[in-house]
Amino acid sequence: MPLLYSKRNKRILSATLSLLCGFFFGFLFSSHSLFAQIPQQNFIIKFFPQVPAPQEEVFINVESFSVDLNRATLRWFVNGTLFTSGVGVKKITIKVGEVGEETRVSVTATTPEGVVLNEEIRFTPTLVSLLWESNTYTPAFYKGKALLTTDNKIVVTALPWFSVDGVSFLNPQGLVYTWSRNGRVLGSLSGFGKQTLTITGPSLFQEMDLSVAISSFGGSLRGEASLTLSPQEPEIFFYEKHPLRGVLSERALGGEYSFFPDEITLHAEPYFFSQEDVGSNLVFTWLLNGKEITGALGQEITLRKPEEAGRSRIGLKITNRNNFLQEVRRFLSITFGEASRLGN
Repeated sequence: MPLLYSKRNKRILSATLSLLCGFFFGFLFSSHSLFAQIPQQNFIIKFFPQVPAPQEEVFINVESFSVDLNRATLRWFVNGTLFTSGVGVKKITIKVGEVGEETRVSVTATTPEGVVLNEEIRFTPTLVSLLWESNTYTPAFYKGKALLTTDNKIVVTALPWFSVDGVSFLNPQGLVYTWSRNGRVLGSLSGFGKQTLTITGPSLFQEMDLSVAISSFGGSLRGEASLTLSPQEPEIFFYEKHPLRGVLSERALGGEYSFFPDEITLHAEPYFFSQEDVGSNLVFTWLLNGKEITGALGQEITLRKPEEAGRSRIGLKITNRNNFLQEVRRFLSITFGEASRLGN
């Protein structure tokens, strides 16, 4: 049956089109109203440093890609109290609290068009210390730190102080550690509970930057620390060995030494060579006035005073068979006689 277009049908069709157009333009208006809320997603706070230490100053600024903040009125709050306000005040500097003390920073921006944007960020300072020890030799009487020499193993331990109340602290074994060397993440050495890092140190005349980023299991707390390691050369120290008292370790012999007994025994200590090589892989080469003394003398040499006074230059070179970069020489001038007889 053919469709008849009567005046009544035309009125109905016209009303229907008006309703659809009204709905369509109403949808556009509604969509525009919804779009006006999108700038909230582009209202962001940036700050430096990313992981502030206790009582450290933090530089904070706010940015928006949707509204002109230079014409907006901004109000900054710190822990709920108005910190500063004004047109275009996009940057502030604050000081965070102690370990575990939360600092809340919020900002409200109101544009001339009436658009209101809000954002908040929270800081809970943590503290991380790094302790390192090197697998290098020091004698039993030495009370100082064993220095790092070329290509030696080192053990670095992170000591984190993470707290949410400033009183109780999280167990270090329950944190996540990300270790990096010279800016590159050591994935196989990082992970949950990996508080300690064991690694081979740098070669002579090189440096190594080690850093660790630590976070709580849920990621709400973060901390970081770094250090730079520079290897030193091994050292030789000479000591007098007394016939009855043994090695006089309380006083190392300086560049010049005079003695009056008929003979003296020098004892040499090879400081900061690789621990595993001391006693088996170190080669001791003694020198007298620039000439090598033949024979396996080891760490000690005995000098006998001649009849006439004089001065001689005693030297020692120590070399590590397993690491040719671990080599050191030291010399000592001894006043005793024009000639000397050597023994060991």
